[in-house]
Amino acid sequence: MKFFIDTGDINEIKDLASTGLIDGVTTNPSLILKSGKSFIPLIEEICGVVSGPVSAEVASTDYETMWKEADKLRSIADNVAVKVPLTPAGLKVCKRLSDEGTMVNVTLCFSAAQAILAAKAGAAFISPFVGRLDDIGADGLGDLDGLETAQRGHLKGERSRGGGLVGIRGGHRETIHGDRGVGGVEAAQCRETGLA
Repeated sequence: MKFFIDTGDINEIKDLASTGLIDGVTTNPSLILKSGKSFIPLIEEICGVVSGPVSAEVASTDYETMWKEADKLRSIADNVAVKVPLTPAGLKVCKRLSDEGTMVNVTLCFSAAQAILAAKAGAAFISPFVGRLDDIGADGLGDLDGLETAQRGHLKGERSRGGGLVGIRGGHRETIHGDRGVGGVEAAQCRETGLA
């Protein structure tokens, strides 16, 4: 099993990395903004602390701008996994990035059917929103059972009961610490990333 921490707090990342217990990091523009640090330099710093995948999320929603942001993000370090939303534009960016050998984390996944779409687009990781499903009265962990069924039929990984990130390549488990992702980001936050 692999563990990913969902944060933009470099001190938290360094502390956990020193234990050898984390295998990667996932971030989003809101977490980076909350850290008070500039987006690109912070992602660079995280990539220097953690040798595993570091998910850095695009902030735009249209294909062209999302592609430009993704291209900029993947140039930061070899271990950057570009995080895109599970939208038609996001899936197009995912396909293009994965075809070019870049790891992609598809976020905003709420069902097994959506996970299959992300997998078919080439996602290395899928971030289901377990906590958000629980918040609206659904059974977030129970819904992961649908991901397991989907994986048996369509994907090559395993689901994780302990969290929200599901790996679909290589047949190893991956999980994420916390469920702090956001479905939408304020425009001002997007500009703060330096990507928009």
